[in-house]
Amino acid sequence: ILHNLASACADEAEEENRKNDTNILSHHFDQLVAVLLQRIDNTDSDQDGRERLNAVEAINAMIAASPDDCLRSVNDIVPEVLNRLEGLSTLYRQSPNDDILVLQGLLCGSISDICKRLTSNVLPHFPRIYTTLGNVFTQQSDTILDEAVLCLGAIVHAIGTNFGADRLNEVLPIVLQCAGKFDEESLCEAAIGTLGDFISTLGMDFGNYLAPVMNAIFNTLVNENIDRDIKMMFYSTAGECALHTGEHFAPYLPRLMEICRGAFEESRTITINEETDYGTYDFITSLWAILCETLSQVCQGSREINGGAALAGYYEFMANVANHVARNGLADAFEAAITLIGDIANSSSGNFDVRREAGRVLLCSHISECVSVATSHESPNIRDTAKWVIGQVESLKA
Repeated sequence: ILHNLASACADEAEEENRKNDTNILSHHFDQLVAVLLQRIDNTDSDQDGRERLNAVEAINAMIAASPDDCLRSVNDIVPEVLNRLEGLSTLYRQSPNDDILVLQGLLCGSISDICKRLTSNVLPHFPRIYTTLGNVFTQQSDTILDEAVLCLGAIVHAIGTNFGADRLNEVLPIVLQCAGKFDEESLCEAAIGTLGDFISTLGMDFGNYLAPVMNAIFNTLVNENIDRDIKMMFYSTAGECALHTGEHFAPYLPRLMEICRGAFEESRTITINEETDYGTYDFITSLWAILCETLSQVCQGSREINGGAALAGYYEFMANVANHVARNGLADAFEAAITLIGDIANSSSGNFDVRREAGRVLLCSHISECVSVATSHESPNIRDTAKWVIGQVESLKA
């Protein structure tokens, strides 16, 4: 009941588009958390462990939905959660048990939710949180690793560069190892999400750590034995690297473009029949959308590097991708293709020769026709995107 009530309070604030200053649980927050913590400690009457799990899930829902007037109370929960997480780590070393791992995973989720609510205010607790998570990772159980990995991402997102270079050097190999667990999709997905948190939060400061990440991405994308849905996630991560790390990404741009070109050319050889082979249709749609999104991120991230000169040699390829995808009517990829056209134009703003090349590939009838279709699309978002794209392309005439 508490779980549902807390979630309902947060949903109500979001639906009404108002700040979550307070809610009906505010005056009872401390008492409710105290009772739930007691339930977590109750091992005598909880034979199957379900009551303890429910208690942690309820606390997590209360933390995630906590209004601003409860943030001090959320801060006070941190040592309580860490005490129990540390105690369970000790207990697991003495007597390994899957039920302990599940409970630990939920408590790692508690720390993640706390970081999201406290943001940088969680910093005073960080040294102990990091030490406690280190003990969790030594258990090497997939039951808990996904929540622990996600917790790392939430911490970095909350405290940014205060995470520290030494600690990042320690955890990055762990996260990459988890990202390589292709047969354990939830763990792989969690690790990729955490990489995204690292990259987007640290930005240029992540540039010095790109080599192992990009090597892992490239090895995954060219491996024919890896599930194509997993590859989609790695394309997204490559795009985030390009978007956020600026000039640090330049050495990896040629290889990424080579891989994108190969994937696109191969996809054009596949016959699509939406009616009889939905799986292939869905795959091609998703692939083209993610390729366009990745190329857009490359454009956005590279525009400040030598006036976008590093991209000029790829403009024709990118324009061909956008044109082909937009013209083949794959709805989920159409907006990404139109957006790519605008990003190509926008990325050329700092250099005359680069702008001239962008104009050469974009100021033509087939690109104009694609954008024109978008201006009358049934989706308001696509129509708005088309207006922006027209402005970007028209600026190339100046």
